Amino acid sequence: MPTLLVRTVLFTSAYAPLLVLFALLDSLGPGWPSATCAAVAGISLVGLAAFWHGARALPPVRLELTSARSRDAEVLGFFASYVIPFAAAQDTGLRHRLALLLFLAVVAGLSLRSDLFWVNPVLGLVGVRVYEVETVAGRPLLLLTRRRFLPQRTVLLAAQVGAHVHLERGP
Repeated sequence: MPTLLVRTVLFTSAYAPLLVLFALLDSLGPGWPSATCAAVAGISLVGLAAFWHGARALPPVRLELTSARSRDAEVLGFFASYVIPFAAAQDTGLRHRLALLLFLAVVAGLSLRSDLFWVNPVLGLVGVRVYEVETVAGRPLLLLTRRRFLPQRTVLLAAQVGAHVHLERGP
């Protein structure tokens, strides 16, 4: 299982596009709030790249799959969670900022507890797709891959990056 730091970086990088918009539009106020949004977005994207690079160096394991179902549609769920903060951030009053921070804390807690950060729109933008797969042993897994299509029955090499998450080593 990834460390809390890795999970936090994955979660934050999923919201990096929203943070960039906040910074560009001074949604949380000009000056340090916008600079903080931009810095968090930049740091999380660098962290995501470092995680990805490190994960590619992990030893591969052979996975024999019996079924595969795309979870790409769940990326749209992130955009739904973008709408509320984006709309709320247009009012820069202290009460609205605190409410927005509370909302983001709840979303972060739920995302970290349910491992939703693997379905990351930033990864989707660079061509990574998420599949829910099952192995011949009946073990359900998430598979991150660049494949546009994953056959129901296939064998591949993947590095384990989480308790139930694997990253395919080249298709």
